[in-house]
Amino acid sequence: MTVAKQRCSPGQRRKILTPAEKCYTRGLLCGYSPEEIAKELGNTVGTVSDALAKGLYRYVEELLNQDEAELSVKIRHWGDVAYLLERAGYKVAAELSGLTYPLLEQKSTGFSNVEEGDKASILQADLVNAISHQDWGDVDGASVFYGRASELEQLKRWIIDDRCRLVALLGIGGIGKTSLAVELAKRIHNEFEYTIVRSLQNAPSLEKILADTIKLVSNQQVIDLPEDFGESLSLLISYFKQHRCLLILDNVEQIMQEGDRVGRYREGYEKYGELLKRVGKADHQSCLVLTSRELPKEIAAQEGENLPVRIYQVSSLQPEDAEKIVLFKGLSGSKDELIKLVERYECHPLALELVTATIKKVCNGNIAKFLHKNLATFRTISSILDWHFQRMLPVEKQVMYWLAINCDLIPLEELQDDIEPLLTVEELIESLESLVDRSLIKSSPAGFKQQPVIMEYMTDRFIRQIGEEISNEKFECLRNYAIIKATAKDYIRESQTSNILKPIADNLQAVFGSKAVVEALLKQILSKLRINSLGYKSYAVGNIINLLAYLQVNFREYDFSNLTVWQAFLRDANLHYVNFAGANIAKSVFTENIDIIVAVTFSPDGQLLAASDYRGQIHLWQVGKGEKLFTLNAHIFVTRSVVFSPDGQILASASDDKTVKLWNLQTRQCIITLHGHTHRVSSIAFSPQGNILASGGDDKMVKLWDVITGECHATLQGHTSRIRAIAFHPKGKTLATASSDRTVRLWDIDNGKCLSILNGHDQSVYTVSYSPNGETLASGSADQTIKIWDVRNIHNNQCLITLKEHSSEVSSVVFSPNGEILATGSYDKTVRYWDIRNIRNCRVLTICKGHASWVHSVAFSPNGQILASGGDDRTVMLWDISEGKCLGNWRGRPSIVYSVAFSPEGNILASGSADKAISLWDVSNGNCLNILSGHTERVYSIAFSKDGQTLVSGSDDHRVRLWNVRDGKCLNTLPGHTHRVRSVAFSSQGGIIASGSRDRQVKLWDVRTGQCIAIFQEDTDLVYAVAFSPDGQIIASSSNDYSVKLRNVQTGECLATFRGHEREINSIAFSPDGQILATGSGDSTVRLWNITTYQCLAILPEHANWVFSVTFSPNGKILASGSGDNTVRLWDVNTHQCLTTLQGHTDWVHSVAFSPNGETLVSGSADETIKLWDVKTGECQRTLSMPKPYEGMNIAGVTGLSEATKTTLLALGAVENRGQSSYT
Repeated sequence: MTVAKQRCSPGQRRKILTPAEKCYTRGLLCGYSPEEIAKELGNTVGTVSDALAKGLYRYVEELLNQDEAELSVKIRHWGDVAYLLERAGYKVAAELSGLTYPLLEQKSTGFSNVEEGDKASILQADLVNAISHQDWGDVDGASVFYGRASELEQLKRWIIDDRCRLVALLGIGGIGKTSLAVELAKRIHNEFEYTIVRSLQNAPSLEKILADTIKLVSNQQVIDLPEDFGESLSLLISYFKQHRCLLILDNVEQIMQEGDRVGRYREGYEKYGELLKRVGKADHQSCLVLTSRELPKEIAAQEGENLPVRIYQVSSLQPEDAEKIVLFKGLSGSKDELIKLVERYECHPLALELVTATIKKVCNGNIAKFLHKNLATFRTISSILDWHFQRMLPVEKQVMYWLAINCDLIPLEELQDDIEPLLTVEELIESLESLVDRSLIKSSPAGFKQQPVIMEYMTDRFIRQIGEEISNEKFECLRNYAIIKATAKDYIRESQTSNILKPIADNLQAVFGSKAVVEALLKQILSKLRINSLGYKSYAVGNIINLLAYLQVNFREYDFSNLTVWQAFLRDANLHYVNFAGANIAKSVFTENIDIIVAVTFSPDGQLLAASDYRGQIHLWQVGKGEKLFTLNAHIFVTRSVVFSPDGQILASASDDKTVKLWNLQTRQCIITLHGHTHRVSSIAFSPQGNILASGGDDKMVKLWDVITGECHATLQGHTSRIRAIAFHPKGKTLATASSDRTVRLWDIDNGKCLSILNGHDQSVYTVSYSPNGETLASGSADQTIKIWDVRNIHNNQCLITLKEHSSEVSSVVFSPNGEILATGSYDKTVRYWDIRNIRNCRVLTICKGHASWVHSVAFSPNGQILASGGDDRTVMLWDISEGKCLGNWRGRPSIVYSVAFSPEGNILASGSADKAISLWDVSNGNCLNILSGHTERVYSIAFSKDGQTLVSGSDDHRVRLWNVRDGKCLNTLPGHTHRVRSVAFSSQGGIIASGSRDRQVKLWDVRTGQCIAIFQEDTDLVYAVAFSPDGQIIASSSNDYSVKLRNVQTGECLATFRGHEREINSIAFSPDGQILATGSGDSTVRLWNITTYQCLAILPEHANWVFSVTFSPNGKILASGSGDNTVRLWDVNTHQCLTTLQGHTDWVHSVAFSPNGETLVSGSADETIKLWDVKTGECQRTLSMPKPYEGMNIAGVTGLSEATKTTLLALGAVENRGQSSYT
């Protein structure tokens, strides 16, 4: 901020003081001189004076020289400075205004009443506050920083004096960009309110970076970002305007596309370009600094010597600074030898660090000896690393490759487990120490990792080596290393897929020309591995499977019998009739046989995790290894609640079958079944002593059971509606219950009396939890709130705070073991952590997004480091509390049918489902003809072309795909949408496809070229459905603003808008003559509209839940509708009467379609079945069940699988055909 040269009116400028300026200004306002401020804070007078001069001290002096009459104030004390600053246009930040001493009210009295000791405390507190908003992420700066004085000075001048918004530090790998950026941040962070440093080494999404940054700069006030990316970016810019922020993004080259097109982004990372564009152009007071080896094109377009976007080319160190690196390593040599060494390596920091480590190791630290041996003839980092690599022992090369593959800090035990053949701990430690000594890896108490440049070198070398081995059919790396680790933490495996698996697969397709050729080559390699006995005790087969899975090949009837299949990630693969007979399948991951998860809980020692599901099963996993131990078929209906006894020996379960059961975990047998409830039992809890079990359910009663005898000691009554949850006080004398009657009740378990009723929730209370000290109670409700109650005084329980961040019902609440965090799960699909240390000012720490549907249950591990969550998406997830990352998950495979369609001939039926696949069925016999794989998320909509030769599909993966019906191959992928594609349709002529998406766009595509020929933009609303009129001239689209728009296909002109529904419109359909439009809505009604007059003809209100699908019969006389009430209804279009209701589905009906002759109706449901109905009689002719993911997969004689996993595979369609060693 420059010194004012003339008076400015308050409206002319609004400035926000930096933290350092705030701190020193506070000193002025307290009556300190610059000399006194410097003394109190331990700074030099020059530092303080410089800070005050930049925008404050000299500016105030200028104001003092103005006409006092005009200023209407006489300066007697420094307290008047605040008034002058405000008049001059400064905005005093909110943090200052609420502190101990008001700043703007005391215009003339100053702060003479403040004690001297208090003044120092205020200043020190202000200084601490000024440096408190820092988050350095996982970026490592140099342990010892040398030189760069001129670079730091210039960058400081750009950022502080010139107020640059965007600065790029460019330079070759290892030149010191990261160290320079971190050192710069350390030196200037006092000029900023927030300093945030993030590494892009593992290529995080921009959404992740935005979420982290906005969460910090909003002081945890904004945790959940807008769904729209543009809105999230605008939110960041608004905070950059409000606060002075320093954001550093390191290793930006990791998101850049390799190849000839400089400055381009890898697929999926293009949004970073928009970030750089907005940060560079927007008017704000913050600065984004990035380090990269490659210049993003957005910076190149904006940079200039006098512009707020600058580029700094980072070069080598000055010779004297480079010499310090060598001397610090303890090398010996003359001054001339020292100069010769640093000049030979052009003062490159990483090169010198590697070389000096080598000199110390190989030449006993003697520079002359090293130079005499002529070992220093290479100049580039790559050549230095080549030299190091060639000198490594085989075991050291193994360690280096595995550290690169793991791409993060890895513990010693895990590294040892990766290496095959197995090394002793002594051998491994010796190798690690040798690599540390040569500065090739870094060590810490938690494990080992590589510096980014070295990791990139090893990764590139590994990728090249794998590619060459596959091309030349020589298999060393392919056998000894895993391309990805199926058992790794989720975020690590995703990074391995992006940084290793994808480049290998892409390179192979580039070399060999097509996916089909690559598949044929990989199959040939499998045969050679088998013939030459190379497929045993190696990673080769698992690597080939992962490559094939990435290429989305059809695995049907592949033969992996008697081979070693390690680290194969098979959770998302359909392995129909694949042969694994006799194979070793250790360390591979399959999908789980689990249904909707209702409850999760940890054992008292944290070693086990139990989860109950809708099928009545209880699943137990070993948390550390991630292995399933066993599954209990506990109940015949939904198991609503599951809990361990305090000693961990017994597991209790409660069910819709009206019973509670106790299980011996050693024998896995039911000890006793407790009968007494007359309706489903929703919740159970052990007393802290473990002698009492409490249960509550839909019969509105709480029962207390003796765990040893099974006798019911007491029944507590008082709730007026069903009981949802139960929790014991930590001391065991009080019980809390939550109910649909909107109350929480506290009970004395000794006498059964209700001690207190907590009122306040507006809807059903789903969950309750006591804090560890028993002083507070949390409750979550269908009213979307969490309430925290003070329960210390049993007769005066007050609500301390109501938390309202969730956007749907709160299903589960739980306190962390130390009582500082509250975790909540919600039907809004999120898990949230709340900081509750200051109960009156709770704030969200993290929002965990990963579930695809409602979250039903959350539970902390006993050490408080892990949170488990389970939900409607059939998934159990484990979350790292400190970072909010998903550590792992166990996922079932939903096969919900979202869309069904008949071919024009009526002989083929297609279905799209939640398992990401499209199934083609023979209508005559119900056999599955083919499964079309390629989508990476659920398939929501499908449609046949007019000639029946092509099928179009829309998916949650944002893609539209075209398929050849005859051979099942994908003809084209249309990548234009940026959000889920909810609906697709062919025009009547078949030349155009329409797609509607949650990105608010309707797109029209040319079928022949695959080009987008038109885009119709909905301003604010998500598109739910699209349909062409029979003549192809009109396109109808519905959205979540409860309307339908009709547009001219050729011009895009909006012809009409239909309004009347009270919820989103899920489905639309034209009558065959094009005169009527039918709409089905979330308001449970079907409406018929006249296309000519645009009037509503009728409202059909019979459904009891959302209407998901509507369709006309070929003659237009009958309308069918499918609903969330599990029924299909047939309506007379003329009379608007319901002709019949088709019942048989046990879950929501998502899609209905008539056969071409109108005699058959097909329906697809969330119950994972497809039903064919006789339209005349209303009878179900046939039910088709979706193929199980491992249908016919032979696992006879497999090894490396636990019995629980084997049982799971058999339940998911696998077989044990011991007479079959291979498929022909």
